[in-house]
Amino acid sequence: MANPVVQDADTKTGGGASAGTHTLTYPTNLAAGDLILFTIASGGASTVSAPGFTVILNTQSCNVIAKIANGTETGTFTLTLGTNRTIEWRGLRITNFWGGTLNAGTTTNSSDGIEADQVAQTSTTTPNPPSVTPSWGSADDLVIAFVSGAAAGTTVSAYPTNYTNGSTDNTNTFRASARRNVTAASEDPGAFTISAATNATTGKAATIVIRPGQSATATPGVAALSLTTFAPVARMPQLVTPPTKALTLTTFAPVAALGVRIVPPTTALVLTRFAPTVTATSHPGFVFTDVTRGVSFALHYSTLTLSDQRPCQLATLNGSLDDRDSSITIGDEDEIRLQHVVDEGNAPVTIFAGDITKRVRGDHGGSQGPRVYRFTAQDFTARLADNVVTSSRDVTESVTARVAWIMGWSNRGLTTSHVQSISTQVGPFDYTGMS
Repeated sequence: MANPVVQDADTKTGGGASAGTHTLTYPTNLAAGDLILFTIASGGASTVSAPGFTVILNTQSCNVIAKIANGTETGTFTLTLGTNRTIEWRGLRITNFWGGTLNAGTTTNSSDGIEADQVAQTSTTTPNPPSVTPSWGSADDLVIAFVSGAAAGTTVSAYPTNYTNGSTDNTNTFRASARRNVTAASEDPGAFTISAATNATTGKAATIVIRPGQSATATPGVAALSLTTFAPVARMPQLVTPPTKALTLTTFAPVAALGVRIVPPTTALVLTRFAPTVTATSHPGFVFTDVTRGVSFALHYSTLTLSDQRPCQLATLNGSLDDRDSSITIGDEDEIRLQHVVDEGNAPVTIFAGDITKRVRGDHGGSQGPRVYRFTAQDFTARLADNVVTSSRDVTESVTARVAWIMGWSNRGLTTSHVQSISTQVGPFDYTGMS
């Protein structure tokens, strides 16, 4: 906790001959929450008032008025006295002030952020402000010692011990003050030494204790909420949409001016349910498309055949298609592709592409059952830009290795129990199905 601070560069002073109203000037650079404090010495007893200000002390020559700034105060305002009096005044801008409510007082004052008291000083050159014990206990307070009620021209030769920034205004009457930062449960400033004795009637000495600003706390001061990415693991034939889910709360960082306490209630954000959309596909990880017709379909491929009679068909795909509502047309020479779905956010990669070389249409399950297309397609994957063949084009590749590679995408191991391996090495430019 820091002491309240008098912004000396913004201080204003002045005085005036005997009159019922006087023009005072606001301290400069006032911001909302600043304490505006005026110590005013008058040539005799009089009530005082000013728009928006609270009278903290008002007894004989001793007058203190204060206001919590709203930030719009600028220029001058009028101080009204109940009796024509000379005055000397000093206006302070004090930052890091507690705030709260300012209560009106005359000989003493107890407000949320100000405690003040005064004592009469009868014909003395060592006026001594009283001890004050603030109701809020020990804190990093600012204490101002203030004397008034001596003749114009009176000077100060010594301010209270350990008090600094002493000031004297004595053109029309006499006022003097000094200040000190104190961290204690009470404070007794000690005496001033002045050149002429205080007036037997109007002489006063006052102690003003100013409470420091509340700690600018916010609970939580900074709050961030994040949800670790949700990445479901889905085994084909299911695609999960969306594949990931992340939840983030923008950082909450309240800006709290001094003197303001922010304590928002505890906030909890709970994600109660994440329900991914699951889409079934025709085969684990694969999409079958008739590029010529522009349709995708559920293909059940049963065999991958090697033929040394037709070596240009290094790999052929024998498949079947169920046309359950008689809405699909498959034609000779249609181009088909078998694509592997990596994840929903990326385009699939082609691992088999071919032209239909043989097509047979028949009924399945009786005359009322779905149509079934059975067809054979020749692989020409290496011609495509989106294929995933990684072998160098100037290296030969065995047919068995080629088939093993294709079958590897479907998570099916290649066995020799139903496949007759061909020992022939295939040149890189001999056949379109090789890379």
